[in-house]
Amino acid sequence: MRIALVQVASPAGEPVARRRARVAELVADAAGSDLVVLPELWAIGYFAFDSYQAAAEPADGPTTTDAAQWARDLHCHILAGSYVERDDDGRLFNTTALIGPDGTVLHRYRKVHVFGYQSREAALLTPGDEVSAVPTPFGSLGATTCYDLRFPEIWRGLVGVGAELVVTPAAWPQARLEHWRLFTQARAVEEQILLIACNAVGEQGGVRLGGHSRVIDPWGTVLAEAGQDEGITTVEVDPRVVARTRASFPVLGDRYEAFAADGSRASAVERKGTLPVRLRVMGTGDTLEVAGTLIIAGYTGSDADRVREHIKELAAIGVPQPPEVPMVYPVDWSLLTTAPSISVAGSGTSGEVEPVLVRHRGAWYLGVGSDHTDREVERESVHESKKACPKPMADTVIALGVDPMTGAYDADWKAISLTSGVDGVAYQRGSLAAIRMPSDLLPRVLTGVDPDEDLVVFCGTVPILDGEFRPGWRFDCRLAVPGSRPIDLTYTTRSHRGKGTK
Repeated sequence: MRIALVQVASPAGEPVARRRARVAELVADAAGSDLVVLPELWAIGYFAFDSYQAAAEPADGPTTTDAAQWARDLHCHILAGSYVERDDDGRLFNTTALIGPDGTVLHRYRKVHVFGYQSREAALLTPGDEVSAVPTPFGSLGATTCYDLRFPEIWRGLVGVGAELVVTPAAWPQARLEHWRLFTQARAVEEQILLIACNAVGEQGGVRLGGHSRVIDPWGTVLAEAGQDEGITTVEVDPRVVARTRASFPVLGDRYEAFAADGSRASAVERKGTLPVRLRVMGTGDTLEVAGTLIIAGYTGSDADRVREHIKELAAIGVPQPPEVPMVYPVDWSLLTTAPSISVAGSGTSGEVEPVLVRHRGAWYLGVGSDHTDREVERESVHESKKACPKPMADTVIALGVDPMTGAYDADWKAISLTSGVDGVAYQRGSLAAIRMPSDLLPRVLTGVDPDEDLVVFCGTVPILDGEFRPGWRFDCRLAVPGSRPIDLTYTTRSHRGKGTK
């Protein structure tokens, strides 16, 4: 993907209309970019505090409208910097918006940490109260604004909602330029993200702004850095660097998510690496926050002869034979995701629809997921291939009401069906009768697992219609339970050239 950072000066004596026209010309010069980024409050100038009330605009005001037209003209994504937003209750926010190539607003973020040191922002504006991320062709994208760089908690929250790229418009002073450099690199490394930070330039209210907009990869490498003048800086970036980094150096799986008030880790140690995944229980309105152990079960077919034949077929293409069947592959909990888009490191990856059994606080639930696997890595190590890709799962589950380990659910299990498609073409179809019954599979899988721990088990898959693993861009999966609504999972990948990818 090609990123364009547009540094803008906002001198006090320049009419806003003239500035908008001037910035439109700058943006036009970024033609050919996939993502164009503007700085914080460029239209009125961050330090124009006396103008905040008069310049405030609705969510779809002139800043968003202008950016939407630019996005359509250039057929690219535009992060429109930020603007002073007035909501229906008259409150003011420092709001940024991401615009898609068709002019649609894809994402909004209201600045959480408003600045109060030698600044009136905190007195004039209402802080935002949430972060989120949106799927894009480049990866799951979130946003922060300027002062948010000093608060690592919000960045960890963005990772928790699936962010892989974070865009940060800013009006950061030159006097603290070294802090700017430090924090942008630190946040990229801490969260293993691609960080895209666009700063303002020039002088506002007697404050010289620092410029030096930057793009930084998850290793802290500065891929591009602007100077202190108004203008455009472009850089070519491979967004797959995030997935590659997280797979090769999975530090996020070793984090402790909570600490006791006294600073001890006594209450955190059991939550190491287990950022909760939120699942909705069909038909109840209940929501589960599941955090524990993630297991991928392999070679779980109920027909032993067919399993042996399958192992021989895989061996013929270089896949190592398993020492036993079924195989149990524990993987990092952080790989489990309900995000609608995943990043994968190679072009030789593919998914397989699977039933997913979830144990939470002693109760069992059924869902659907995809064991997305790197087929190139699989030729070296099946276990490593399981760890190389995120594991998508639908955010809806069905309460079983029984313990499947006892055999009480085996008859129902056989009646459930799975289907999947790749890029709109049928890929898999079959009933769970092709997979070992839960009463047979779970005791093998759960050996050594704490009986009180939350657990998610991908239980195996059904036949591929043409017998060939199929890479693709879009995967559609369905689990159909008699007497219940089906559970659907649709997700996209970003490792393949072509539709929807860069």
